[in-house]
Formats: sequence, C-alpha cells, structure tokens
Amino acid sequence: MTLSTEARPLPDVLLAEPDVLLRRAVTKVAGEMGLAHVHGVADVHAAVPLMEAEAFAAIVIALDRAGDAMDLLTLLRCGQYRASAATPVAVLTGPGREGDPDRLASLGVHQRLAAAYTARGVLDTVAILLHGAVLVADGRS
Repeated sequence: MTLSTEARPLPDVLLAEPDVLLRRAVTKVAGEMGLAHVHGVADVHAAVPLMEAEAFAAIVIALDRAGDAMDLLTLLRCGQYRASAATPVAVLTGPGREGDPDRLASLGVHQRLAAAYTARGVLDTVAILLHGAVLVADGRS
C-alpha cells in the first residue's frame, strides 16, 4: 500500500483590499502556509470579474465609502455570482467606512476587522472563515 503524495488543492479565497503591501503579504503567506490560494485585488470593481468566474470558498472585502462593497455582498447573497450565496464573508473597516451593522448582519458577514488590521489579522480571519466553511460542509455545527 502506498500513500498518495498528491496534495489537496488549496481553497480559493478572494481578498479585495486597496493596500498593495497587505494584499501581497496575505497572498504570499497564505500560499506558503498551505492555508489558501488568495486572489488579491485592489477594489470591488476588480473583484467583480473574479466573482463571475470563480466559486470562492471565502471572501474578505474592504468596505468602501461609496457602498459598492455592500452592493457586491448583496448580489452575492442573491446568488448572482459563482460562489454559493452562503459563502463566508469578512469585511475590513476603517474611518468613514464602518458599514451599517444591521445591514452587515443581514448580509451574513461572519467577521469584521477594524483598521488598523494587519496581514496576520487577515490571515487569521481567512483561517476562521475556511474552518467555518469546513464545519458547514461536513454537517457539523
């Protein structure tokens, strides 16, 4: 009997965050840790084509002042993208972009990170989102 040396593919995670250094750090470290394959984009507008093409296991998105991130999450929950409407989501907030807590709750946001979040904080959040996704997929609560 031989053990398979074939590695499982990493789950795909979308990170929409304007800070290029943070995006690169999270993308690189998540892959090196074997946590996830993070697709990093600068904003919601760059996220839309990816959302249309990929079924992400989790999404981390920076809220914006214009409300475009909230609109994207609303469309996700309505089933407009390839990812499941139940995809775990975390939002990154900051001054002037905290988001309405009631609307975030209605959109099923699982985690909120307030500025000044770090790459470590985002990585921990990705792990929490994916762990929750595994528990749901396995039927455990």
